[in-house]
Amino acid sequence: MSVESLFETLAAFSVDPLFLWLVVFFITFVLEEGAAAFAVVLALSDHLSLPLATTAVYFGVVTTDVGLYGLGYTARRFKWASRWVDPAKVKRAADWMGPRLLPTVIMSRLLPWMLPPTFIACGFLRLPFKQFFWFASSTGAVWTAVVFGTLLGFGNILLQHRVSWTSGCAIVGLIAVIVWKLRAVIARRPAPANPAFYGADSVLVTRDEHFLSLPERRATRLVCWFERLPAWLFYAPVALMWLMLSLRYRSFTLPTAANPSFECGGLVGESKNQAMLQVSPAAATWFAPQVLLTRSLLSHGSAEDLQTALRALETAELTFPMVAKPDRGHQGHGVQPIHCVAELLNYIDAFPRGESIVLQKLITLQQEAGVFYVRLPGERLGHIFSMNLSAPAQVVGNGVSSLRQLIHASPLVARCRALQLAAQHDRLDSIPGAREVVVLAFARSLRLGATLSDGRQFVTPALLARFDEIADGINDFCFGRFDVRFDRLDEFQKGQNFQIVEVNGVGAEANHIWDANTTLRNAYKTLFAQYKLAFHIGHLNRQRGCQPVGIRMLWRFFINQHRVLKLLHTRSSAG
Repeated sequence: MSVESLFETLAAFSVDPLFLWLVVFFITFVLEEGAAAFAVVLALSDHLSLPLATTAVYFGVVTTDVGLYGLGYTARRFKWASRWVDPAKVKRAADWMGPRLLPTVIMSRLLPWMLPPTFIACGFLRLPFKQFFWFASSTGAVWTAVVFGTLLGFGNILLQHRVSWTSGCAIVGLIAVIVWKLRAVIARRPAPANPAFYGADSVLVTRDEHFLSLPERRATRLVCWFERLPAWLFYAPVALMWLMLSLRYRSFTLPTAANPSFECGGLVGESKNQAMLQVSPAAATWFAPQVLLTRSLLSHGSAEDLQTALRALETAELTFPMVAKPDRGHQGHGVQPIHCVAELLNYIDAFPRGESIVLQKLITLQQEAGVFYVRLPGERLGHIFSMNLSAPAQVVGNGVSSLRQLIHASPLVARCRALQLAAQHDRLDSIPGAREVVVLAFARSLRLGATLSDGRQFVTPALLARFDEIADGINDFCFGRFDVRFDRLDEFQKGQNFQIVEVNGVGAEANHIWDANTTLRNAYKTLFAQYKLAFHIGHLNRQRGCQPVGIRMLWRFFINQHRVLKLLHTRSSAG
């Protein structure tokens, strides 16, 4: 059943417009977004004229605002309110909020569940009603216009493209979730259960050793301001862009066809080992060698799994130290250096049974870069869309402050402070020496506090030619990022002396956007261009006979990856 046929069915029923106006009006008392969506459906089905539908929502919004103010105003009269609230504090609150009433009203419309208590407080504090009414009605008009206009425009798009009713509901549902999460501006990021699975390492290096071969670079700020935004808020425009591209190309999962040989195109939950199996022997010389271990389902199977791992390592001629990581990992979860058999046994024992572990040669090259490579299907030559340089999460000692104090004082790890405090719990009271750099995490992931800088200016024709050669050696690879280790930047620019530790598909990101000097506008410009390319390449591969995965399959991969990462935390905390 199409959206168009649904509206035709609704139009066949005759209902008094005044009754419908009142229904929409009263729905706003419960959920304003729901009232707006219902009003749009009524307008598109010709049950209610556009002016009536809009005014029903708007008057409902304003009436709700005034009612909340009145509720607070009335509550002030009761004696119990005076007993529970200090008059001096009420006066201070009124003095503070009065000059800031407009930004307070605006923010209350954006923050989750903040509007009712804020507007009740405005009445309780006896803020000027005329001023409150003007600000509330003005912002309510803007809110109504934006939300109603967006929903109306989206409904027209569904009609023009004759999208099925079920697909339309799915897309509207996704938008509703995005909008709801977008309003949740305050991110909730729980601390990890066990620091072992965040790759905490006790390696101490000096600043000069760590940045030996990289050129000096000045930033106007330490981190870009939007790096601290909750992921749901930052990526909401990207999600909307994805939805628009989905409508244009008639497929929500089309980017999964960009890399046909990767599971889900490398978008989410793909096997890292399966991606490595697509590499030809000639190109494999540029990749760090690795083996795969699948955990036994038996509760007492850790010792047997260890022997299986040791035999596989011996066959592959790999020795300690090495790196252990989940085969279906994400953003540095569970990436840990392993120095001996005992550490390997501990890692295996804490790892979820039935899941796979990648054991990889530890590359001791000190510098790391992310090279985002793109090429069109059937073509041998491509281009480097993005390149970033990565430094691990770290703090610099002063010989006086403890590690705990250094972590609290560092703006570079502010976004993951709770995570790092948990990861370093056994040495938080130690005092690093003056100018001693303490590396807090082995994996150089933004989630773990790594510092990412723009490296596009270091791309050379020789480097591009090398990655053309490497990409040509990967079966049907068109779109993704290579995580690379090297020692000297000048040699890396020549396409020499580096090793690839991981290749990521469509789910990779152009990490240069997290450079401290990047503007929000340029960050979105890059991300929009990235996903336009992903859809375009997926479209070209679809024309060649490669089909994208279905939504159900994509969802299964996402759920499986989420389950594995959750089990990592649960098992490690139990240990």
